[in-house]
Amino acid sequence: MDDPNENDPAGVDYGQTTPLIPTSGGTVPLRPAQPPPQSRPTPPVSGQPRRGIPIWVWLGGAGALVLFVLAAVVLIYIFFRQPGFTMIVRGAPPGSDVFVDNISRGVTSADGSIKVPGLKAGKRVVRVSHEGYGDFNTTVSGQDGDSKIVVAQLTTEVKAPAGLPREIDYNGLMVLVNAGEFIMGDDSHNPEEKPAHKVTLPDFYIDKFEVSNEQYKKFCDATKRKPPTNPWWDNSYFNQPKMPVVGVNFADASAYAASAGKRLPTEEEWEKAASWGPTSDAKKRMWPWGDSTDAGQATLNSNHTSAVGS
Repeated sequence: MDDPNENDPAGVDYGQTTPLIPTSGGTVPLRPAQPPPQSRPTPPVSGQPRRGIPIWVWLGGAGALVLFVLAAVVLIYIFFRQPGFTMIVRGAPPGSDVFVDNISRGVTSADGSIKVPGLKAGKRVVRVSHEGYGDFNTTVSGQDGDSKIVVAQLTTEVKAPAGLPREIDYNGLMVLVNAGEFIMGDDSHNPEEKPAHKVTLPDFYIDKFEVSNEQYKKFCDATKRKPPTNPWWDNSYFNQPKMPVVGVNFADASAYAASAGKRLPTEEEWEKAASWGPTSDAKKRMWPWGDSTDAGQATLNSNHTSAVGS
């Protein structure tokens, strides 16, 4: 084989060259072979988003996390919550015994209160007692999760002479209501009177007449309390001494009773005094005087009051 540089006086190594191409004007001189151009990476197009996690995946994951947390909170609440309702007794003498449905639930603390949780939903019979005081009896109704407050008003017992007379004068005439069991409530009338149930009460006395304007005015003057507002039917009603006082709130009524060494009757005491015979529990009455509408026993066909004792 001929030496490729034999006829090249410059001594250039042409390596792999193409053959000489004859032309009409002579021969094209040989040139060194050019290396192939290197490819450059294609730059990314400006503004083209990079591929990543779709936004719906993020939203779905966040929603699942929220649902998980809510489910955990609900499970914790269901697991730790205490069924039934809570009763809070206030206002009783320290160390008073508290009974619910005749079951002891503890004694009141130094501030006269006690918290009784976990009471079964429905109507519960409550009794608060303390030596030297008359028992406080009431009922309380609640549903699961409710919190009910009971203000127990215990006052010094009224001691009647031996034989328990029918009437006594203890800062006003009072009549005896005999001890015993009676049916409280009614299943055939208003829904709030249900259910009819048995209640047992000791002997107690209750005022024979309503409190008059004259009596209540003396209390207001002595305690600097504001007298009640006159009713809509008479702008000078409170100035009539023999009429029964009206428009008194619960707190003022309780204070008036305490000033006389008494207390307000409980719901049970009030129903027994009004619906059952004072000396016989044989039959429940529709009205305090009986079952008939007697014009001589009540003010009928009127929306006004009558004088106390009339």
